[in-house]
Amino acid sequence: MSIKQPSTAEKKLVTVAALAAIVCFFLPWANWAGVSIAAKDMANGNFFTVTESNYAIANPFPSMVWANAIFWLIPALSFVSILFVMLRKTYAGWYAAIAGAFILGLATVYACFTNELKVFNDSIKLPNSLQAAWYISVLAALILIMLGWPKKILLKLLLLILPVAIALGAFTQIKQSQMNENVDKTSALKSDYSVTADALIKEFLVSDSVANLKYINKIVEVTGIISELNCTDTTATLNFADSTGSYTIFDFEKEQVPAVKRLQVGNKVTVKALCSGGIYSDLLESETISFKHAILKP
Repeated sequence: MSIKQPSTAEKKLVTVAALAAIVCFFLPWANWAGVSIAAKDMANGNFFTVTESNYAIANPFPSMVWANAIFWLIPALSFVSILFVMLRKTYAGWYAAIAGAFILGLATVYACFTNELKVFNDSIKLPNSLQAAWYISVLAALILIMLGWPKKILLKLLLLILPVAIALGAFTQIKQSQMNENVDKTSALKSDYSVTADALIKEFLVSDSVANLKYINKIVEVTGIISELNCTDTTATLNFADSTGSYTIFDFEKEQVPAVKRLQVGNKVTVKALCSGGIYSDLLESETISFKHAILKP
């Protein structure tokens, strides 16, 4: 019984898709207000280095960073797929399908992460912040999976749906666990420092390394004029900014959302929160100081 070979058109499509997957793997998949991030950054462990240095978001599983190397299978298996269709003249099968599945899973993570970063900067939003390489990679993944075998429709559908579902589920679970950190309620904790927003920002601009040593994981009461508010049904953030474009951003406890919604830009308020630290952006020439578990002081 002869083995069915891919048609000339299928060979060309798989080859082009695999080449696109390889090239796009090294190109930016997202741009977060001037901060570019490529697929390779997840594979080489640089993803959370970028998010921590720019948005004070650290890897929730730092001891498992080595596991990210599995995403190097994307360019590796894409290359193997080219060899199969062009040299062996057979369907690439699992080689193409696994490469495609990894692309879809990783693309989902980048999209979810990009959507969450909008609280730091209004210019970060879907779909604009996702770059051409992200869209091309997703298209390449669809081709690699659909042309991995001549038939097997149910398997192909599973490989299209499962990576996205797993990525969404994992991202949601990690996000929820971060939101439900086992910490004492902010209102029950004594404030370590009380300061105005302008004075705090100035302190970080003079030396954020010194200021971080002083304030990180400390309860701080900050008084300032609201420069920006962002609220949904269950989340709320509030900013105090200075003339340099530097700002503090407070992520409020869920039960504080109704009270925050009643505020307006220009109001003077005092916020009590746990300091996550400050990050200076050389690109934007400004400091961002992040706080979590925030509550409004009466």
